[in-house]
Amino acid sequence: MEWIADDDVQSEKQHLALISQGVAFVAEGQGHGIVGFLNGEVTPDALHIWQMAVHHQQQGRGIGRHLIEAAQQHAVSTGIHALTLTTFRDVAWNEPYYQRLGHRTLGCESLDPPRCSSTV
Repeated sequence: MEWIADDDVQSEKQHLALISQGVAFVAEGQGHGIVGFLNGEVTPDALHIWQMAVHHQQQGRGIGRHLIEAAQQHAVSTGIHALTLTTFRDVAWNEPYYQRLGHRTLGCESLDPPRCSSTV
């Protein structure tokens, strides 16, 4: 999935589509408005997180963790047994952050062909 590194941020149209599917969460900071969001999509075998972001000045306060927990609770309450996401291994904090939240890294052999390419 190398294309992700060169991909643009989600368009407003993409955000609205994910919101309409019901898999979009926002975090509001007291006196700051919306400070973070997570959106995803229900796939045949998981809830896949497409994007999560927390405003730079609000990072380090557990907002991302709370957004992930909201996605997990949504998955459980709707009978979804897995939560997936992609991240960058070469960004020092990305993969370890998700691992601290209980996620594990899967190799290509564990993924369906559309989610994995031989160049990963």
